[in-house]
This record gives sequence, structure tokens and C-alpha cells, in this order.
Amino acid sequence: MIKLVIIGILVLVIANLAMALPTLLRQNDQSKLTQFLGRRLLGSSIILLLLFIAIALGWIQPNPAPWHTNSTTPPATRTNS
Repeated sequence: MIKLVIIGILVLVIANLAMALPTLLRQNDQSKLTQFLGRRLLGSSIILLLLFIAIALGWIQPNPAPWHTNSTTPPATRTNS
């Protein structure tokens, strides 16, 4: 469920960027441009906040870092032939 919410907000962020582009190219109404980019910033902040909360509550699990693996196999060695 949380993943769908994050994806939905991400789509809105991308849509606001797409709506800001023509306004930026025309350079006639800076207040609309500020509105679109402000919404993008708000959406991105909400996504980050939701990700931090979801990880802290255990709703989603981040991928483990590759240097934290517990494998006992040695790394592959390269032979010079």
C-alpha cells in the first residue's frame, strides 16, 4: 500500500515538472512556474518523509548494502594469462 502511495506522489511530481517546462520556456508567468516547482519540492519532501517513516516502522525493507553480506566465499580472483 505504501509503495502505491509513493508511486502516485512520484507521478504527480513528474507531472508538475512537465507542466513547469512550457511555462519556463515561455517565460511569461513566473508565478505559475513557482507554483509548479513548489509542488514538486513538496511532493519530493513528502516522498522522503514517507520512506523514512516506512523504513522505521518496518513496512518496507531497504536492500542490504553489498559490503554487509555474510558469505564465506572468497571474492573471485583474476588470473593474468
